[in-house]
Amino acid sequence: YLFSMIILWLLPRMTDLGLAFVLASTLYFLFGSISEEQKLIEIYGEGYRRYQEDVPRIIPGLKW
Repeated sequence: YLFSMIILWLLPRMTDLGLAFVLASTLYFLFGSISEEQKLIEIYGEGYRRYQEDVPRIIPGLKW
C-alpha cells in the first residue's frame, strides 16, 4: 500500500480530478487495510495477530 500511495502522490501533473482520485485512493488504502486485516484475523486467528506484531500495516517501522 505504501508504494502505491507514494506513486500516486508523486504524479508530476495533478488536476482537480486527479487529486480527488489520489485522496480517495489513499483513504481506501488506509481504511481498507483495517477491514482486510480483520478478515485475515478471522481466517488465520492468532497466527495472524502474531504476524501483525512484527509487520506494520502501512509504514515500515511505525506501529499503530
